Amino acid sequence: MKKLQSILIMAIMVLVLVGVAKADWNEGDPHKMHWPQLPDPFGWDVRASEPYVLADDWWCSETGYIKDIHFWGSWKQGYYPPWTTLYGFWISIHENIPASQNPNGNYSQPGTILLNNFYPIEAFIVASPFSGQQGWYDPIYGMWFDQDHFEYFQYNLFLPEEDWVWQEMETIYWLNISAVVNDPFTFPWGWKTTTHDLIFQDTSVWTDQFMYPDPWFPIYDPLIGAPEHLDLAFVITGEPEEPTNLSSRNRMPYSYNQLSYY
Repeated sequence: MKKLQSILIMAIMVLVLVGVAKADWNEGDPHKMHWPQLPDPFGWDVRASEPYVLADDWWCSETGYIKDIHFWGSWKQGYYPPWTTLYGFWISIHENIPASQNPNGNYSQPGTILLNNFYPIEAFIVASPFSGQQGWYDPIYGMWFDQDHFEYFQYNLFLPEEDWVWQEMETIYWLNISAVVNDPFTFPWGWKTTTHDLIFQDTSVWTDQFMYPDPWFPIYDPLIGAPEHLDLAFVITGEPEEPTNLSSRNRMPYSYNQLSYY
């Protein structure tokens, strides 16, 4: 009887630890990139609702799988759910096209697709709102509003195993994000910027070509302009592992590979 009780207690502890492990990302937690691009609580939220896509790059600090993606964002004028509906996010990971090979300009941009999936909001752990007086920036129309809203959120995606992406140390990759909301023009979602001291390499980029994202355009600080560019708030995490063949695994029901709304 005591043995059974011990087994049950151990099982409960394992479940608790798993639940803790799959939670929001906190400063000081492990990562697999140059450094975490933490959110600027007094920065900008840059419009990233379909059909618009934002992208930012990172330098891989450890060979292994990308298992978790964490990013921060908010809503124009603070009209987050229940005022509007967030269905989920298009998330894609890309190889890098360096600035020297970019025909569109002297900045790097996303290249070959390594992952491209829609993940419904139920697949995310959304951390309670954080506070800071933030601006809203729409690079598509060149519009910005200082002190637009006050709250922002952290979105944590733990990829199903068949969606893990293998990355190599000292290689640059790109993360693309586009929110799917019920009214992207009245209640758009924006990807939060990081602080200027955490900017990596050259600029983050945007496109309005959702299905065929090219050309890409640089994102500059709306108050300063070029060459003062903006980077976005996100963290890439995972564990170092040996590559395995995932082609025979069953897909999770919430992962819709190459799903299209158009």
